[in-house]
Amino acid sequence: MIAYLDESEDEDARETQRLVAEAGRACELFRGDLADPENCRELVRRTVKAFGRIDVLVNNAAHQMSFQSLEEIPADE
Repeated sequence: MIAYLDESEDEDARETQRLVAEAGRACELFRGDLADPENCRELVRRTVKAFGRIDVLVNNAAHQMSFQSLEEIPADE
């Protein structure tokens, strides 16, 4: 299950889902703000319904930056 914030991330989420499927694995998408506790509960419900359980949980609420090379990454990144 991949959770993401909003429609601006739909394309990235679908691409990740495609890559996971290419690897022969199942992948569901969940769009919602995880700062809302009810969205968190719904995410858990959907995950357990789709996969039967949760084996690993990674909470990565980060800001993604893209750079052409390592040398372009500022020290504060």
